[in-house]
Amino acid sequence: CAAYATASTMATVVEALGMAVPGSASVTASTVEQPRTLNPKKIEQCKVIAQTVLHCLQTGLTARKILTKQSFENAIAVVYALGGSTNSVLHLLALAHQCGIEEFTTEDFNRIGDKIPLISNMRPHGKYYMADLGSVGGVPVVMKSLLDAGLLDGECMTVTGKTVAENIADTPTIEEALQQENAKPVVQPLSAPVSPPGYHMAILTGNLSPLSSVLKLSGKQIPLFEGIARVFDCEK
Repeated sequence: CAAYATASTMATVVEALGMAVPGSASVTASTVEQPRTLNPKKIEQCKVIAQTVLHCLQTGLTARKILTKQSFENAIAVVYALGGSTNSVLHLLALAHQCGIEEFTTEDFNRIGDKIPLISNMRPHGKYYMADLGSVGGVPVVMKSLLDAGLLDGECMTVTGKTVAENIADTPTIEEALQQENAKPVVQPLSAPVSPPGYHMAILTGNLSPLSSVLKLSGKQIPLFEGIARVFDCEK
């Protein structure tokens, strides 16, 4: 999916968790100019990924050494900054459960999300696509700005054998990336976001959903909504 829907959201989540090579989430398999030919950037990236897998095997670097509560919190920050899918809540909770991180709950989404502004202008809520994010540096550029603002844990380990901070040490900030020739404003600086913190996703509880429910605003500032609730007892 070219838009920033569930598939693209989870690609950025895996990268933010430290489980993918930096920059891999937004590199397309082909290009508009040559749709039937593999993108040379993707080919080079696959070589790096193969080397990374071998390094993990040789050093004993496993997923459980990378996936910590702090890395999941980093993933939440990236999802909120980019305006990711509500399905990320379900998937992140499930992944954390499989890793035995039981202290990671829906409360962490509101706690972290209340600090993160929406800075992307990607579909479905915006104009641009995942490939456009890649053209300005991809997820590393976003993580660099979040780290500089104190909104990420830079000490988390990644598949490269380096920490998040080490991986993006030489990565440009969003401001610097947008100064490139022909750069598209697919992301905005934290100082001039698409929407302030608290207006992307919210975890709600109440008489209709005692445990939790997810509301997606995507930047819309709606202080009050009234309407008829249609309640379903199962997915059928």
